[in-house]
Amino acid sequence: MRTTIIGLGLIGGSMAKDLRKSKFATELIGIDVNESHAKKAVEIGLVDRIETLEEGVKNTDIVIIAIPVDKELQILSKILDGISESTTVMDLGSTKK
Repeated sequence: MRTTIIGLGLIGGSMAKDLRKSKFATELIGIDVNESHAKKAVEIGLVDRIETLEEGVKNTDIVIIAIPVDKELQILSKILDGISESTTVMDLGSTKK
């Protein structure tokens, strides 16, 4: 199952690790605004590759959003506009306050 994870921090990275370990995801695509985090995620095998938001949500089975909820509101419409009708979108957003 092709899976895209938006946000490769603690929550998104942990999800990627478990999806890889369980072999649920056949392909893991990462999206992160922090280039060094994105590069490290590929280096350590959390994701197969990094893509832009627009490319990363195309033709994917599942989109996992793992960013702070205030940032989710800024990108959610772009995600929903870019996915197919059969794509599942999940929210793992975190709140600190």
